[in-house]
Amino acid sequence: MINTIKESIAKYYHLERENKEWLVQGSEGKIRLKVPNHRAWGNSIGFSLDKDLDTDLNAEIESKTRPPLAFFSGNPPENLAKMCDAMIAMTYQQKLYLLAIELKSGDTGDYKKQLANGKHFWQWLMALCKEHGYINSVPIYASVLIMEPRNTQSKGQATRQHNICIEENKVGDWALTVKNQTTINIGDILEILAEKTN
Repeated sequence: MINTIKESIAKYYHLERENKEWLVQGSEGKIRLKVPNHRAWGNSIGFSLDKDLDTDLNAEIESKTRPPLAFFSGNPPENLAKMCDAMIAMTYQQKLYLLAIELKSGDTGDYKKQLANGKHFWQWLMALCKEHGYINSVPIYASVLIMEPRNTQSKGQATRQHNICIEENKVGDWALTVKNQTTINIGDILEILAEKTN
C-alpha cells in the first residue's frame, strides 16, 4: 500500500529527509519527524502538498498566491486550497496509519480547516486506491497539531509521550496535539493511536 502512495505522489512534494527523519519547515526553524526504526522507514512516506509551484504552469500567478495543488486556480474560494504542512503514511502492526500534520507557533488560526483538508485528501486517495484494488483494509486517520517551541534553538531534542494529548472528535476521527518538541517520534504517535483503536 505504501508503495502505491509513493508512486502516486510526485517526488517534488516529498519531504526533505535527513537520516531517518523528515524535516518540516516551521516558523521558528525545522521540526523533525522521526521514524521509529529502519524497517518502518521503508514502510512510510512523508510529503507536503503545501508547496509553491516553481513551474511555468502558474508563472503568471504571484508566488504568494500560488495554490498548493496545481489544478486550483490562483484565487480559489476561501479555504478550499488550504493544506496542512505534512502528510505521513506508515504501516504499524499491520495497519495503515494516515496522518495530516500542521505546525503552529502561537496563533493557531484556522488550523482545523488545514487539517480537515488533509484528511479529505487522504480519504479521496484511499477511495481511489480501494476502487482499483490497491487497498482492502480500513486505514486509521489522525490529525496532528504540533505547537512549535518559541525558540527551537533552546529546546532539547527528546521526544516524550506525555507531551502528546489525544482526543476523539467523533467516531474514528482522532486529533492529537504535540507540545514543546522539535523532534517528534512518529512511533510515539502510532503507539497511542494503536492503543486507542485496538
